[in-house]
Amino acid sequence: MAGSHAANWSFVAIDPDRGAVNHRCATYYDDWVWFLSSEGFARIGISGPSELFVDKAKLSFAAFDNFQNCWVEANVPERMVVFACHEAGAAGTFPTLLVQVDTRTGRFVTREYLAAGPITLISMHAARVPQVGAVAAGLGPSGPPTIAAATNITGNSWDANWANGDVTAGTTTRHEMRDVDEAEAFVQDASEDVPIVTTPITGKIPGTIYEERVRHERNSIFSIYSPASGGQEVKTDPPVAPSALVIMGSSPSGVTLRVEHSNHSGVGDIQIWERTAGEPCPVSAGSWFLVKTIVNAVSVEQTVISGILCGKAYQFKARWVRTGFTDSAYGVDEPCVVPCL
Repeated sequence: MAGSHAANWSFVAIDPDRGAVNHRCATYYDDWVWFLSSEGFARIGISGPSELFVDKAKLSFAAFDNFQNCWVEANVPERMVVFACHEAGAAGTFPTLLVQVDTRTGRFVTREYLAAGPITLISMHAARVPQVGAVAAGLGPSGPPTIAAATNITGNSWDANWANGDVTAGTTTRHEMRDVDEAEAFVQDASEDVPIVTTPITGKIPGTIYEERVRHERNSIFSIYSPASGGQEVKTDPPVAPSALVIMGSSPSGVTLRVEHSNHSGVGDIQIWERTAGEPCPVSAGSWFLVKTIVNAVSVEQTVISGILCGKAYQFKARWVRTGFTDSAYGVDEPCVVPCL
């Protein structure tokens, strides 16, 4: 990754206690910890060997002293990173300064002051030199889309919805999604041209928490995201019932069961329910009661139900449950056994 560019960078200490440095950013994004100051920018890799790269360029404009609360707005690996900052005391959620860096050359290629309201990320200047001035009027989207609540949610799909912030021909809405349970980064998984305001999201894992966000793009120029920070939560609900519940054996010490399910592994629980039965199994069965909970169950679990009596019939069933989700239906398997026979 970035380690291959070590020769293009030189080390510059970034010390927030030095007044001239004007440290404004320390944030985590795309497996990097990013720093921004008036003397340059740095990033420390989290995945793999930790490495520090600092740009030789300077943010040589006095107004930088007025900016605070900077964050990484976008990162295109091996190409560029965009920092966005709020001016001290500025109201609203829109940044008032963008700093775009070419990570291949270590040069600050765009430093753009922005008016309040919807913003446009201007594309990298062809000559790759610092450029301060007006936003490239009309080239990019005039404002971001506004994400709306997901609809038609099932165990493995939903419809993503939004209101367009720009309906100019050639504008595209980019949808990004991440698996919160797996702590994944956002990735683009769908796109639609305006005026379309919905797109189907499919192939997801039941019982999973996802986040989604959208932004407009035109002429390789992007709006900010909606939501502006993080993503909108979507839960793939309802989960599906366990696909198998099998009696592996029995003895005086208990009944061994194997349970299988296809919901998100390791975040929900398997409940195993038991009732006594008559012979031949399961004639004259009694009332069900919860006998065991397997916490954060993986896709295949094997467990022993103890406290049984030899020669007495027992029947079992199972379901998958998770806080905030609908309990799954019970699996169709309801095996019955008479231990020790």
